[in-house]
Amino acid sequence: MSSSPILAKTFQAAPAHLAQRSTFLWLCVMVLLWGLSWPATRLALDVVPPLWLAAIRFGSAALCLFAVLAIRGQLAFPPHQDWPIVASMGLLQMMTFTGLGMIAMTHMDTSRAVLLAYTTPLWGSLPAG
Repeated sequence: MSSSPILAKTFQAAPAHLAQRSTFLWLCVMVLLWGLSWPATRLALDVVPPLWLAAIRFGSAALCLFAVLAIRGQLAFPPHQDWPIVASMGLLQMMTFTGLGMIAMTHMDTSRAVLLAYTTPLWGSLPAG
């Protein structure tokens, strides 16, 4: 008995459809978690000072990342000459952005702080143009 081409295409399309649905589900989970991270940060700021919270956040994330990469055998450090670039980007772009955002949340509504933080490139491009 030979299988029909239509039946073969149906079985081949099913895994692709499931993968697409799974990708969409993970996207929804990430959007939800990222959206909830700002109110959670605001609640944490009632207990921990802003810069300490930023340091705890980045320190714990770095430890988790190093542990996962070490367990998977994929831990690799950048070349020695790249360390100043990596450190400056991590400290200036990531840590400063997060720290200042947390300080802003102690002085204004979280929604306003988030809106200002994520529209910074727009406001920075206006005087540059």
